[in-house]
Amino acid sequence: APLTTILSVDPLYVEFNIDEATYLASLSAARRDGGTARLPVSVGLMNDDGHPYAATLAFLGNGIDKSAGIIQARAIVPNPRGNLTPGLFARVRLASGEARQTLLIADEAIGSDQDKSFVLVLSKDNKAEYREITTGPIVDGLRVVRSGLAAGDVVIVKGLVRPGMQVSPRRVPMQAPAAPAVPQPAGAEARR
Repeated sequence: APLTTILSVDPLYVEFNIDEATYLASLSAARRDGGTARLPVSVGLMNDDGHPYAATLAFLGNGIDKSAGIIQARAIVPNPRGNLTPGLFARVRLASGEARQTLLIADEAIGSDQDKSFVLVLSKDNKAEYREITTGPIVDGLRVVRSGLAAGDVVIVKGLVRPGMQVSPRRVPMQAPAAPAVPQPAGAEARR
């Protein structure tokens, strides 16, 4: 029987699973190109805000577990100060593509019309304009807008307003994300 087990403390390995949809959408192309090591991984412990530890994707499994629809992955986390301890549970964020600028808005500003998402935008003469948008995931509490808005558009966040209605806006900031590194449209509460 072994007397002891040697564990790596610096660097530390983080093992996690990636769902099949994420793998198929993003990682399979990077894997074919041999570029998965360039995809950034960030790690956070249960008591951390966000994911403060930067890591590097080191391994992707060679097959998808068909019963669970996942593929195994491993990242390497530098741990020079020994803040991370082997065996702890952690949250992992894997960037599955290149960083790009995008617009973020509060989810409460988005309406739905059958299968379409829309927002009401304030025109130059303070009238509400209907604007169909395409949305993405939530990042730092705000919804990604993939198309339909431009930086500088003023989105009506609250108020009982219909398209074409004249409003008296009270400008308010969008809920600020934790790391405001992308442009955001301004917000307004509409008053009649």
